[in-house]
Amino acid sequence: MITIEYDSDKHLDDFIQCADSLELAFPQCIVEGNEKEKEEDRDADEKIAFKITINEIVLYEKKGGEKMKRNEEIIALLEDAVSEAEKAMKESRDGRGGCG
Repeated sequence: MITIEYDSDKHLDDFIQCADSLELAFPQCIVEGNEKEKEEDRDADEKIAFKITINEIVLYEKKGGEKMKRNEEIIALLEDAVSEAEKAMKESRDGRGGCG
């Protein structure tokens, strides 16, 4: 499952566009949105305004002062993560990975 946490005041459109792009690129994945809680005690540039996780692993974070990555860049990050996970699973099945 892919979860996108976002500041709905500033990133609702980014969430919709990103979720649509991810669903098109990975139709087998569920994309959920989670509006971020207000982070009043942090500096605006330090707040995480947009975060994408896959199975609780952080794939991408955008802080308040940073420019948003393009959807194509986010899809490439997810493709890389899936490729690495598949490689690790194959090595584990083949007996080349793990602690032994």
